[in-house]
Amino acid sequence: MARMATVGSYEIDAKHNKLVHLPEISTGPDFVATRQVRPYRLEGNRMIFSDAMEGESDVASWKIVWEKVI
Repeated sequence: MARMATVGSYEIDAKHNKLVHLPEISTGPDFVATRQVRPYRLEGNRMIFSDAMEGESDVASWKIVWEKVI
């Protein structure tokens, strides 16, 4: 299983349901100082990012869930 980690700020485009990661540090050095646009949807207290991968033979799709803890 491929794993990726990034640290940095993000922007939310609520009109288009897109989140833009702005990595300052990453386990994949090519991601640093880029704009990583990800589709998202909201379900209750969760923000779910998921998409299909094109051009990646070892990853068909991915899913990340952020959950607000009160």
